[in-house]
Amino acid sequence: MRIFLIGLHIPKQGRFMIVKSSKVEQLREQLTHSIAKMSEGERFLSVRNIMKQYSVSQTTVDQTLNLLESNGLLQRERGKGIFIRNTRVDRLNICFLTPQWQSMSLMEMQEDLQTVANEQGHHLQSRTFAIGDDIWNHLPTQEFDGLIYLNGSDYICPECLSKMLNAPIPVVFRGAALKEVRVSSVTSNSMAGGAKAASHLIAQGHRNLALVLSNPITSSAMRDRMDGFLLMAQMNDVPVTVLDCKIKSGEQSTEKTYDYVHRYLNENKIEFTAMLAIEDETALAVIHALQDHGMNVPEDMSVMGYGGYRRSAFFNPPLTSIKTDTHTESIETFNAIAQMLVDRSQVIKKLVMPSVIQRQSVRKLV
Repeated sequence: MRIFLIGLHIPKQGRFMIVKSSKVEQLREQLTHSIAKMSEGERFLSVRNIMKQYSVSQTTVDQTLNLLESNGLLQRERGKGIFIRNTRVDRLNICFLTPQWQSMSLMEMQEDLQTVANEQGHHLQSRTFAIGDDIWNHLPTQEFDGLIYLNGSDYICPECLSKMLNAPIPVVFRGAALKEVRVSSVTSNSMAGGAKAASHLIAQGHRNLALVLSNPITSSAMRDRMDGFLLMAQMNDVPVTVLDCKIKSGEQSTEKTYDYVHRYLNENKIEFTAMLAIEDETALAVIHALQDHGMNVPEDMSVMGYGGYRRSAFFNPPLTSIKTDTHTESIETFNAIAQMLVDRSQVIKKLVMPSVIQRQSVRKLV
């Protein structure tokens, strides 16, 4: 299907502002990383050092420090400096509840959650459920202090959702957040990620793009990736060819993506010079389909993925990708649980900005 994006409705600016996070939010995420590695009472960076190290204004630094201080992470003492407050809570026993499927995204999410749990002195235990199960049967509220729930789509049965909202322990959603429901969630800013992917390819000189829908578009996260990519392309008058592999939940997306892309290459005249696969794992299938068609990556076609997983650095060629910051998301997840244990009325929704990882699968055009 060919989309030239002419006449496509553009949301009002208020919605599209999500593509860029504020300088304060970006700095807050960066400083939170540093704080997580420090001990209570340790002296933090001075305002001047923060300005120099992160190339930001004093106004941005002051606003960010106010935010971190109000969240209980820092304490400023006049004439002495800025110090780390006691951000650790007592050892928590946390359950990570996930569907019974394996992917690079799930493995890296588990790895980063475990790393942060170890850093903060918590215990993390993973449990799985089959798609279609009554999730409530898997909620071990008597054994755990908090629950992290990986929501693979925007749908959860009303009865299960009601029980989660009234659970005696904090519940934080990961993956696709239920935007219209008052549940706490920590997710990646997928629309910003899609926009960054298109912006990066355009900045490399690519003026005709393809978007490979190689995963089910059943969640807001996947749809936002697509929308961000298409909107940024439209803003730059760049046509996009959408290759919808029509993947359904539970199908082998890698094999089906390879078959669809290989068939498309054989049957159509190729005008685009760069392709975004909506997930890193299926980007590998796209690369293999191109190579079997006699095309080299990136010499004949540039390929970009989404996820930025550590394993994609070992693709051939190493994959340029949008990196979801699962480490920061993990820190924010445990912080949210700790805050909700103090005040159960809180509903915490965190969007974490992704970034571009430049490797060797995208060629800069002259």
